[in-house]
Amino acid sequence: MLNNLDGAEAAALARLVGARLTVPCHYGMFAFNTASPELFVAECGRLGQAHRLLRAGERLTLPGSE
Repeated sequence: MLNNLDGAEAAALARLVGARLTVPCHYGMFAFNTASPELFVAECGRLGQAHRLLRAGERLTLPGSE
């Protein structure tokens, strides 16, 4: 069975690949996925990884993507 990364793993991977911004997107979408994004947010902060946590339905427009 394949699983998603946990928040700490996702933050570490984003840092490893040099992501300019990381946006978690699977939390709260499915009844079986009850993981909170707080671990991800905390680990991004610890690693200095830029991130943005969106509320349900919130839109993110990146410069040059209009």
